Amino acid sequence: MSESVYSFDIFDTLLSRNTLTAKGIFALMRQAIKADPAYPMALRTHFFDIRISAEETARHLVAKEETTLQEIYGVIEQQYGLPPSATQTLMALEERLEIENVYPVNETIFRIKCLLATGGRVVLISDMYLPLATVTAMVAKVAPEFASLPVYLSSEIGLQKARESLYRHVLEKEGIAPQQLRHTGDNPTSDFEAPSRLGIKAELFQETRLTSLERTVIADFAREYDLTRQLVGGTARKMRLHLSRENRFTAAAAFFGPILYGFVHDSLKRILASGKKRVYFVSRDGQPLKIIADEIIAVHGYELETHYIYGSRQAWRQAAIFEPRYDLHWLGENFTQSKFTLRQVLERLDDDVEKIFSLLPESAKTNESLGAIPSEDQIARVREAMASHAPLREFIIERSRVKRRNAVEYFRKSGLLDSTPYAVIDIGWTGKMQHCLYSILQSEAPGVQLEEFYFGLDDRAGALESDTDNRKHHYYIDLVLSGEYLFPNHLELFVSGDHGRCSGYSDDCEPTFSGDGRYLLDWGVREYYDCLRLFSREYARVSRLTRYEEKFRHLTKELEWYLLNPTEEMAVLFGSLPFSEDQNDALLAEVAPALSVGDARAAARGELKLRWEAASYLRSSACARHILRERGGGPFSRLQRVRRILRLGRVRQKLVRLWAWLAKRS
Repeated sequence: MSESVYSFDIFDTLLSRNTLTAKGIFALMRQAIKADPAYPMALRTHFFDIRISAEETARHLVAKEETTLQEIYGVIEQQYGLPPSATQTLMALEERLEIENVYPVNETIFRIKCLLATGGRVVLISDMYLPLATVTAMVAKVAPEFASLPVYLSSEIGLQKARESLYRHVLEKEGIAPQQLRHTGDNPTSDFEAPSRLGIKAELFQETRLTSLERTVIADFAREYDLTRQLVGGTARKMRLHLSRENRFTAAAAFFGPILYGFVHDSLKRILASGKKRVYFVSRDGQPLKIIADEIIAVHGYELETHYIYGSRQAWRQAAIFEPRYDLHWLGENFTQSKFTLRQVLERLDDDVEKIFSLLPESAKTNESLGAIPSEDQIARVREAMASHAPLREFIIERSRVKRRNAVEYFRKSGLLDSTPYAVIDIGWTGKMQHCLYSILQSEAPGVQLEEFYFGLDDRAGALESDTDNRKHHYYIDLVLSGEYLFPNHLELFVSGDHGRCSGYSDDCEPTFSGDGRYLLDWGVREYYDCLRLFSREYARVSRLTRYEEKFRHLTKELEWYLLNPTEEMAVLFGSLPFSEDQNDALLAEVAPALSVGDARAAARGELKLRWEAASYLRSSACARHILRERGGGPFSRLQRVRRILRLGRVRQKLVRLWAWLAKRS
């Protein structure tokens, strides 16, 4: 028996596209012609659906097993009365976009190169309507050395792999028996079942199969026309297949990438429209946001300076105390749920906790010590003492004045008080921190104007009002699922800085830090930055060519559901992130720790508070999971219901696809 011949399916085995699905090219075409008066309005508006329908019609009209691009556009030409020149222009556009948006699947490239280096015979094969010249150009773009390989294309031959006839044609032309052909492809039917029936040794290529997160981006086949989804998912898959395979955060890029990119780009466009020339990002959440912004600005050529300033809730709130009675509303925030000690509560106000405690009147210290966990009533007495007890009130006001002076001088050196129009981008809850920044600046320059763009995580209590000189723009994602506000509790996972927390400003007006952020570096935050940077650069590059209006908000709302049904990989990545609910990092712990059997029993009884229930569930042992499933009331019974709903939703989607396929076949 003579030597073996190796055949590889071309599309999604050797080549892939910048869009998530092949139909994404039609979405790109729709965008390209939507303002072109050379085409009828109906064609410009509904090109995506028309192109799909024309292909189906062409397949029914021809006697061959496969149609061609010429025949497909012949249908469109006849239906819409296009002149032949306009039809040719449309065809050329599709061919050009196919070539421009193709990239190699590295694993297959490597395998073919190894085979050729050892004298192996390789042929390329595909069920494809594109002309041979276009497909050859696509192959030559990603691997010029493969341009001379034999190509068996269904559009040229009129036979299809799915019907086995194209394989028989290859066997005849290559002069080999079925046992000598070894085929690799990604389609279970046409690349595995069909050749296997002929006795061909077939291998199913799994790398290009969509991940669960990539499938979530598209949601279902009815969303394939959505260009934002196509390019977001295509970028994530390109990173996974071609650009950053070794980065462990790559698999989750389709989740955190569009969430943060959508917010940042939306803010940058609004800042540019308002005539601003400079934008500031606030530590630590602003560090990954600035990385994204710098990539967007570089690709789009925006005339904007970006700067990074050090700040925090602690630093700005402490410096913005003018009247303790009204400016210390935040002192007891969240302390009852997290069981903060009195020391941790007072550290929010100043690092000289012993001095503050000594100045408290006895009525506010009843049965208390710095190590005790105070009640809400006791915290209220402490706040009242700070507002009315003269020695303590004067101490707080003086300490705030000194901190404010240092902050103002740092802001002055950073350019916040010069004449260049600027805006600030940050993550926020209701805008209280942003209001503190404005108050500090206004104390030095009463006419200062501040425009802030922040991802408003929580609008339940209502955001602070904006006025003429202090304008805050909210980018809310407010989907509520099972009574849980997911983004307020989880978005901060995706905006971690790589340095210590800014605790204030020194007398020489430089930021001071608490800790060095080593726990974030050990977790891998800079590797995460690399993934964010690459996603932003690649998505900005492919989306810039189309000049379309991005639609991130609706996609982000749907991705929020993914927090309740994460992959195990995602649960490990972000569940292991050290995080503290307290602004002083006093309660640092993993976001979603793996649970012991005892922890699982406590969680099932509702005695153990978990930040991210689904991730802790996935990280826990089989015994712990069993306890949570069998005994879990409260959050875990809700979690199981939601997971069942999601699974049923996928089943329904598959049934709809099957019904549509059967309808077409009939």
